[in-house]
Amino acid sequence: MNMIHNLRGNGALPALMLALSGPATLIIAPCPAVAADVQLPAPYVSRALDAVLMPIDARVRQTFKLSPKAHGVYVVSVQPGGVAAQNDIKPGDVISRVKGKDIVKPVDLDTAVYFWIKRGTTDFVFDGYRGAAIYHPRSTVTLDLFNAAIDLALIGSWLAGPSYYGWSYGAYYTSYSSVIVESYSYSETYIETTASSSEYASTTESEASDTASFESEEASASDANDSDDSASDSNDNDSSDSADSGDGPDDGDSGDSGDSGDSGGGDSPDTAR
Repeated sequence: MNMIHNLRGNGALPALMLALSGPATLIIAPCPAVAADVQLPAPYVSRALDAVLMPIDARVRQTFKLSPKAHGVYVVSVQPGGVAAQNDIKPGDVISRVKGKDIVKPVDLDTAVYFWIKRGTTDFVFDGYRGAAIYHPRSTVTLDLFNAAIDLALIGSWLAGPSYYGWSYGAYYTSYSSVIVESYSYSETYIETTASSSEYASTTESEASDTASFESEEASASDANDSDDSASDSNDNDSSDSADSGDGPDDGDSGDSGDSGDSGGGDSPDTAR
């Protein structure tokens, strides 16, 4: 903690806070429950999801047994009744993209959501993974929900996943509790400043447009395939109907049952006998 006080004194704290939202890790003495070789990146409290997120790196993949290709942020815990909890986003999930923007650092998610909220969008679809399966949780995030204050003192009691290989949420939270407070405060300024920049706006709108075009092309291709399948089914049905109606005359050959007439005619003389 002395390091944090020293950083505050020499003006380096903002730089530290920015680093905390990225892959870089604040190195502190590992607590007894966390082995030094699995020291994990600092947590980040998401204003958009009411969840604790962690940037994914090699240590996170190893600790939580994620795919070697997993990228984005790992959901560490969620606030009971919060946005994530109400929209089926659970501890252990991986979120990698929102509205075409890749999530590299946890703050990227909040910045993208805030940017679109300010432009009138409140419904979001996130791209991610649950275990080995791809999933796309939907969530409604209004400006009021985004700006709602989070009681940081209660984060230690949020819903978290099971402990993994010596890692436990309680120990992780305790190790970083002071950092959580500092980074949460700093992130507000960072998000506002970044989302308000013209460069960020240009890039983000372009990414969203590219994604929308790609999804539209996929939808068109899917519709075309459905039309082909429908036409194929229709042709199959027509062929089947044609074959059935062709059976009609054969049934009329139940004029072979007209053999019943034959038998009726032939039987008469026998009966007369």
